[in-house]
Amino acid sequence: MARVLTDNRNRTVSELRFLFSKHGGNLGEANSVGWMFQKRGIVHVDKTGVDEDRVMRLRSRPAPTTFPMPANTFEVVAAPESLDGVRAGIEGGGFKITAPR
Repeated sequence: MARVLTDNRNRTVSELRFLFSKHGGNLGEANSVGWMFQKRGIVHVDKTGVDEDRVMRLRSRPAPTTFPMPANTFEVVAAPESLDGVRAGIEGGGFKITAPR
C-alpha cells in the first residue's frame, strides 16, 4: 500500500504505475488491498538505563495496543489517532524517543 500527497493525481498515478511495473509489481484499484493492512503508530524508546516496569506502566495512560521489544529499543505500537498522546506520555515520563534503526 502506498500513501502519497500530490497536487496532480493523474501524474502521480502514472508515475506510481511505472515504478511498480519496473520492479515487478502493479498498481491496483483504490482500496483493493487496504483490507490486508492495519494502520499503526510506532514510537521507539531508547532502552539504555531504562527500567522496563516504568515503561510498561505508561501503556495504560494512552493505551498502546502492543509492546514488542527489539534489540536496543522498546517499540510502542498504538492506534494512529492516539499516537500523539502515547508520545506525550512517554516523553512526560522522562524517556528518550529515538528513530527506528
